[in-house]
Amino acid sequence: ANLADNRCTISPGYGCDFWGGFRSGPPEYTDQMRITQGIDRFTGSVQMTYDPVAWLSNRLTIGTDVTQEANLEILPFQTDPVYRYFWGETTGNGYHYETRRDQTFNTFDYVGTADFDVSESLTSSTSFGAQYYQRHIEFLGAQGNEFAGPGLTTIDAAALKPYAGSDYLDNNTLGFYLQEVVGWKDRLFLTGAVRVDNNSAFGSELDFVTYPKASLSWVLTEEPMFQQAVPDFLSAFKLRLAYGQSGSQPEALSALRTFEPITGPGGTPAVTPSQLGNPELGPERGEEIEAGFDAGFLDDRIGLNFTYYHTRTKDGILLRPIAPSTGYPGSRWVNAGQILNTGIEAMLRANLVNSDRFNWDMHFSLATNEGKVEKLAGGDTTIITGSTQYRIGYAPNSFFRERVVSAEYDPATGRAINAMCADGAGGSTPCFNELGQVIAPRVYLGRTTPGVMGSIGSSFRFFDRFTLNALVDFKSDYMKTNNNARARCQIFLTCLANVYPEDADPKLLAQLQTSGTLRDFAIQDASFTRLREVSLTYDVPTDLAGRMGARALSVNVAARNIHIWTDYGGLDPEATFLSGSPGFMEQSQIPQLLQLVASVNVNF
Repeated sequence: ANLADNRCTISPGYGCDFWGGFRSGPPEYTDQMRITQGIDRFTGSVQMTYDPVAWLSNRLTIGTDVTQEANLEILPFQTDPVYRYFWGETTGNGYHYETRRDQTFNTFDYVGTADFDVSESLTSSTSFGAQYYQRHIEFLGAQGNEFAGPGLTTIDAAALKPYAGSDYLDNNTLGFYLQEVVGWKDRLFLTGAVRVDNNSAFGSELDFVTYPKASLSWVLTEEPMFQQAVPDFLSAFKLRLAYGQSGSQPEALSALRTFEPITGPGGTPAVTPSQLGNPELGPERGEEIEAGFDAGFLDDRIGLNFTYYHTRTKDGILLRPIAPSTGYPGSRWVNAGQILNTGIEAMLRANLVNSDRFNWDMHFSLATNEGKVEKLAGGDTTIITGSTQYRIGYAPNSFFRERVVSAEYDPATGRAINAMCADGAGGSTPCFNELGQVIAPRVYLGRTTPGVMGSIGSSFRFFDRFTLNALVDFKSDYMKTNNNARARCQIFLTCLANVYPEDADPKLLAQLQTSGTLRDFAIQDASFTRLREVSLTYDVPTDLAGRMGARALSVNVAARNIHIWTDYGGLDPEATFLSGSPGFMEQSQIPQLLQLVASVNVNF
């Protein structure tokens, strides 16, 4: 702050309006930069149907989704001496950094259906189809530093070109399926199906993978033997039971052995080992059993849907460190885990008011998840991935760190002393040894995925043409790394606890005075409740829409991400770091934006 004040005093008119952010320069300092992002996107599809006979239908759908993204960052050559002072002599000469990323997703989907009435009571529907998904991504980037003088902004005009690179990624999936649905008197339905898939990211030793499924549903209220016993307020009741398998493919290239280009002796081109690969790498296989019911009450003005699920994921794809003797660094992806997930999914809906002039509907949904790692390949009990671990008996990718339970403040030194950490058995143990090294074990701090989630919604229909909708959702029982607090307090030492240690919690101070090894203060409860959306829709009268050549016309205005209630100390409990990498941090990410949206929907 004193340095900034001196700059303002030395050069009045420059940098005197500071924003107050960490290491923030004046607005004029950042205004010299040009940062833009341009996105062009096209989404389209075409569908063709062919019904050669009454009992056979065919449908082919072809779609594409193309996105072209251009990112540009330019700092021109700085001629003003004050700006050059802020940027530094080298950076003040300017730079140009540009990246382009093109993504193409193509889908080909064919389905044929043969419907038969085997008898008056028995119906049959046989479906068969094929699907092909294609993903192609191209990346191109370049950077130029230090222009010779003002007016030069292209990369070619830069004296130094430290970076130029291009890359591409292809991932393709081909699948076939066959399904049979048998119905008995329109109240008992049995479904059996099988699907086979192959993906370009599978290891070379894998071919097509098979996923079966089966389901049974029974509308009890349609059964004569139950109709006499069903109370009048029960409008409908259906039982559901299902079993199925599914798969999640590995990331592209994760099964391949790769090498990285480097500069060899004498400037010659060479390569060095990069990724060991895994020719046996296959998909994660999920095996799930679901059981539930759908019920309607009071002429279906109240509805209840309930499902219990039991999912076991086999061959979970995890990173495992590899032996240095292989000659390859780091880790490789392996099918190493078995994970069990159980929980419920429920929704209660109700039509509270139904009149000619006013209608009021509400719903409440709730979902829970209890996940745990059941076993790991090779006899492992734990796979460590930074601050998170896959440990048998705990939710996958849970936080495990040292946890400080007590400490004292020494006013003579301004430091925390006698720090004690949890020992993982309900007691405590010293956090440090005589040399100041952390010796406490890492203990369970929480899961990284929500254990409970749900929503509450309400819809009001009034004056025949207006509909007001509101939605609140929530997530709880999970933790997240507040990396902004960790960076401020442990790396740059700019928290109040660093400046006024005598007023700080000694447990926090004991962590801040390490190099970052102790950090349980930054792993925080991320539970939240958010007012997700409020919208108003007006349905234009049919005759007025008809004058425009439309069958229906509506106008909608909506506000999204309006308010949040949370004790999380970071930027936003839903913001993620590096697109959701383990730890779920939010550094350098923006929170959920408040959005105001207006739309017009026309049907011709």
